[in-house]
Amino acid sequence: MTINKIIKKITKEYEEEKENILSEARTQKKDKIKKSRENIRIWSDNQKKIIVNEIREKYVRLYRAQRSSAKLDVNRFKKEIIDSVFERLSEYVLSLEKDEYQQFFLKFLDLESIKSISECYVGIKEKKIDKTFLKLVEKECKGRFSLKGTVDTFDYGILFKGETYDINLSYNEIMDMIKKRYLMEISGKLFE
Repeated sequence: MTINKIIKKITKEYEEEKENILSEARTQKKDKIKKSRENIRIWSDNQKKIIVNEIREKYVRLYRAQRSSAKLDVNRFKKEIIDSVFERLSEYVLSLEKDEYQQFFLKFLDLESIKSISECYVGIKEKKIDKTFLKLVEKECKGRFSLKGTVDTFDYGILFKGETYDINLSYNEIMDMIKKRYLMEISGKLFE
């Protein structure tokens, strides 16, 4: 073979090899681009899912917080209404005429419990519970009571002081009893 033929053959083999390498490189490039695009798509989909989940979690937290806040507001409103009802009741009782006022206190008196008690004290601002009230109590339970003075631990009502126990019929104590006894019933009627 002549040198020209050898050069031609080498050149031809070189060109073929070059074409094969370039073709393979193009195929690898396409495969890498395709794989990179697929990886980017997968990554993007994952990021979207993460973001959607984060948004959903934030929404759920915000919704729960708002719902909890709304419940607190409703409960606060209910409490204000109930407090208002008892405040009006309190104003009503304090505005009763003396006879009705005394009858109100008499209803809360356990006549059996005060038979062994003889000393009584009224609240520091009390004007409607006096000796006439004690006469009513004496008549009801057939006991003897003496009004010894006032106490500064409450404003309205009466305290029956005994040797072994006291009976506190302070106005606040009675209102607390009424509140405990009727709170559920009042709440039920107000918020049906």
